[in-house]
Amino acid sequence: YKIESVFHLLFGGEGKLFLDRAQHDAFYQQLRQLLYRICDDLKLPESRVVSDLRARTVEVKLSLISILRFLESQSVGLEDLPEELLEQVIDLDAFCKETLSRFAFREEPPDLKFIRDARLALKIILPHLDQLEEEVYYRLGFY
Repeated sequence: YKIESVFHLLFGGEGKLFLDRAQHDAFYQQLRQLLYRICDDLKLPESRVVSDLRARTVEVKLSLISILRFLESQSVGLEDLPEELLEQVIDLDAFCKETLSRFAFREEPPDLKFIRDARLALKIILPHLDQLEEEVYYRLGFY
């Protein structure tokens, strides 16, 4: 994933997100501080397995954000989704939240059991994510 696509997904690229210049400056000051902490964190060594698992989990989360943005652009609320699809979104989001919170601190790597479980879960989740994307983008019929 590219940083530009992440920012576009998160902020929509509209420029209408802030009420005034002070709000804009405060947000970007906070973002700058967070990015400095991320850069410092990235300098710490980490195993390739953990790094790959984190990246794959972030890709799942970004896919969910894309799906939700698409639904929003079509004026479809979560309450309008079939229950089965809503449960898939909730399950995928819960997996991402749990996994990313466990990978949040590089100085405290997760235990091996969690790493094995996360790898297995991703193998199971990715086909379900593909199915969810296909269902939302091509089969729901709200174009």
